[in-house]
Amino acid sequence: MPNYVYEPLADGHIRLIELHSGLPTDDIQLSIHHVALTPSDLPPRLSLRHLAERLPEGWEAHEDMSGRLFFLHDDGRGKPIPQWAHPDPDFDLSPYQKTPQSQHDPGFEALSYTWGSADDSECVKVIPRDHCPSQSSFRALQIRRNLASALRHLRYENRPRMLWVDAICINQQDIDEVNIQVKGAASVYKEAVRVMIWLGLSSHDSALAIHALSNLGAQVIVRADSWSCSAPDATEADWHDRNVLLPYDKATWLAIDSLLKRAWFSRIWIVQELHLAKNAVFLCGRDEMTREAFGHSVITLKMKHELDPALSRDTLDPVCGLAIPIRSNTPSYYILRRTSRGNCTNDKDVIYGALGLFPARLRQQISVEYKPSTSEVFAAFVKSYIEVYERLELLRMCNFRARRLGMPSWVPNFPSLDLTSSTLGNWHFCSGYSRCQVEVRGVSLHVTGVRAAAIQTVGRVVPDSGEGSSDSIYDTLSTVRELQKDFEGMKALNLLDFFWIVFGDFLCKRLPENMIGNRDQFKDSLARSFIFSDAEVDSSSSEKALSQWENYFLKMLLGRRVLMTSDGTFGIGPAETEEGDIVACLLGCDSPVLLRRVPDHKFEVIGECLMPDLADAKCFLGSVPTPWVVRFSTDSTEGAGFYQYFNISTCETTDQDPRLPLSPEFEVVPRDQYLRTGDDPLVFQRYKSRSTGNETQSDPKMTPEYLKATGVPLVQFCLV
Repeated sequence: MPNYVYEPLADGHIRLIELHSGLPTDDIQLSIHHVALTPSDLPPRLSLRHLAERLPEGWEAHEDMSGRLFFLHDDGRGKPIPQWAHPDPDFDLSPYQKTPQSQHDPGFEALSYTWGSADDSECVKVIPRDHCPSQSSFRALQIRRNLASALRHLRYENRPRMLWVDAICINQQDIDEVNIQVKGAASVYKEAVRVMIWLGLSSHDSALAIHALSNLGAQVIVRADSWSCSAPDATEADWHDRNVLLPYDKATWLAIDSLLKRAWFSRIWIVQELHLAKNAVFLCGRDEMTREAFGHSVITLKMKHELDPALSRDTLDPVCGLAIPIRSNTPSYYILRRTSRGNCTNDKDVIYGALGLFPARLRQQISVEYKPSTSEVFAAFVKSYIEVYERLELLRMCNFRARRLGMPSWVPNFPSLDLTSSTLGNWHFCSGYSRCQVEVRGVSLHVTGVRAAAIQTVGRVVPDSGEGSSDSIYDTLSTVRELQKDFEGMKALNLLDFFWIVFGDFLCKRLPENMIGNRDQFKDSLARSFIFSDAEVDSSSSEKALSQWENYFLKMLLGRRVLMTSDGTFGIGPAETEEGDIVACLLGCDSPVLLRRVPDHKFEVIGECLMPDLADAKCFLGSVPTPWVVRFSTDSTEGAGFYQYFNISTCETTDQDPRLPLSPEFEVVPRDQYLRTGDDPLVFQRYKSRSTGNETQSDPKMTPEYLKATGVPLVQFCLV
């Protein structure tokens, strides 16, 4: 049988396959045809704020992770009661609900799956779409075994099924077509009636896992910020409670852990495929689970204070990152962090696989081209990002250990990002709402900032238990205990005091609704924990389930060092940190960055660090005067947000920095007058010109000219 030969696609067209009916053991037969893909032109959905303003007194409007609306009212005893229906049965909810299906619906489903090995393939028959095809017109097409398994399970026995499958619908041998179709893949997943997520063939316990997750997801409502309550029709009213243990046996926990370790969850492209879909369903053999049940269940599991050790948090945490919805206000920084965690055949897909999720302004700056080197693609992306957002946020992703050969240190090696560890730079606000001052000269990036400190002492590296040949956390926990010796050598400080200084006190003041507690509560909690207590650590410690907070604090240390600067400031930094490295606070970068001097007065980026003493633009504006403190509030599902100034004496809150009065030309735009969009940087505030009405996302006074005039010792760092 001759091989199938692809016909060129016209502009704006895609291929679809018509999967012909058949029994499970029949050969796979399909037809391929071209269609124009017309983007939906539907009215925008009205905002949740707009809906809330029209509710009766005592009611609140919310939406769950999937965007489904629900309503809360108080039962009179302080307990919120949820319901799906609007309190006014005659109220028209349609303008507020998720986008309906387009009238120009092309009527196809899209498949999300793992490609599998190229060495394991199967031949399918491609049949012309005319009424009476003859055997002589059949053509052969090789597809990989995992795709063949998926098609057999998706195939109907009595009617055809229309599908879009990337491996078949894109001519993978035509690099020019691939460049065009990859950039348009986002539209395919947006316009599909449904996205079918193929996890693979069923196993001995996959049905048990699917059933358990589906049932758990039906019991709870989870908002995008992870707040949860019992579903209106729940049969288990307390399963949403973080303190309630779920009544699963060991076999069920093991089944869930096994399911969440399937290869599909580690792909880069799945983030786009899952989140752009109007509707999505998970398939494992013949068992199904809705996207909504998946999201609600895994987030509920993550938020539990205690889990059975059979379900590893190292398995659960990346999957939860996948479940959190990506919306129009999700910062591009977080989109990139979430897509970089996956596997791909071509490293360039770390960028291209997220393309459909980026906001239009950034997306338009990116060309899909597979011919340039990976280093060139990554460097071009960083330059585009800086141009669009006027921030150096991506420096926070740089990791000296994972640096790609031949690539500048200021360009992150995106595929190597370790997303199992917590980020160090969150909540620093170390450069305020400043824009970056950048000049690109060849492979050098010239940035402006302050030399804040120099590293004088470094502690031992806390090993990441996931990197070794053993899964035991014995070595990790033992090293954490040994850190006490480092503190004795640095300063009269014990480990619990260190954690209070670096984490507790910092977050307690910063987060208005914190879960940290005061100093005594924080230290008491850690002293009773498995990691920081005097409990014996041995090789069986791997069976100990860590609480959510233990897990968070431990991941702040994994693969990192405790640091002390020459002026006695404590922090945490990358394992590659050395004595003499410089701590720099750069305009337009929210966290401190470690730099290392190299010949010719240049610097290499080592990575971000945690150093609360440098928070709140202290290097540029000095300390925040008493009685003011800086507080952080979230305004997106990933935890991005904004900073305000709180007067602990008068309880006044303001957006205006008490250290930096604005000129009469500008005013701060009140937060309740705008919402975050995807075009906004991670850290921003809007300022409005009184004369022109133009708005900016950066403080108009945080300029090099103003700062130098006030005596700030700004320097330019040449990063290579």
